Amino acid sequence: MKRLILILLASIPVNPSNAQTVTEGNINTWFLVLNRFYLSDKFTITNEIHERTGNILSEQGTLILRPSIDYALNENVELSVGYSFVRSWPYTPYTQPIPRNEHNIWEQAFLRSKVGKVNIQHRFRFEHRFVDDIKSVNSITGPEYYTEGASFANRFRYRLIIGFDLLKVNNGKHAIFVNAFDELWINQEDNLMFTSYARNWVYTGLGYRFNSECNIQLGHMRQNDNTGNNTFVSSSIIQLSFFQNFKLYGKKGEQ
Repeated sequence: MKRLILILLASIPVNPSNAQTVTEGNINTWFLVLNRFYLSDKFTITNEIHERTGNILSEQGTLILRPSIDYALNENVELSVGYSFVRSWPYTPYTQPIPRNEHNIWEQAFLRSKVGKVNIQHRFRFEHRFVDDIKSVNSITGPEYYTEGASFANRFRYRLIIGFDLLKVNNGKHAIFVNAFDELWINQEDNLMFTSYARNWVYTGLGYRFNSECNIQLGHMRQNDNTGNNTFVSSSIIQLSFFQNFKLYGKKGEQ
């Protein structure tokens, strides 16, 4: 794992002669609902719904719908293939002039382990993205923007997740827990070679587990975006997440 991180860091181009410009974004408010439908011991259908707003609920940001099919090789390794629909709107301080869509197909590997009472997870995702091209024409009142065609790009994402219970409640039936992760996003060429740093997420959240299939989390995330030309946007995000799993099968005799 240390070797992988070194390779990722080495792939990021560095030009110390150019000064970086960092813009502080507004506080964003994000909401996530994630459902998993267990079809068998091996197969799962997962769906995520993300509603993201800028400037504390005052600006529409991004809507994401993300279904996937998952296959568990064993209790520690899961493979997935999925699709994402991403609708993004202009919001401060990003300079996108009009809303646009993205469609991407992705493959993912999820690895789980445990050290003492701490759960450790590694998520590796390759995304193949089709992003609307924004074009413009000049008019009397200024440029008029529209979308036409799409650009293709690849992107790699690695997330390291740790979690542990802080306190058992309700006679041990429920738990208050900590969930934290760091995720690195890397742009890729068509041949999947790493090209540049795209984004970094650092998240820490506190959750309440109702049972093994349902929990709610409230956390803070720091997002650092590479917006091109050695400029970056750094923002704080308050995220509320709800997770609910459904078991759609049972062994003989179960209801």
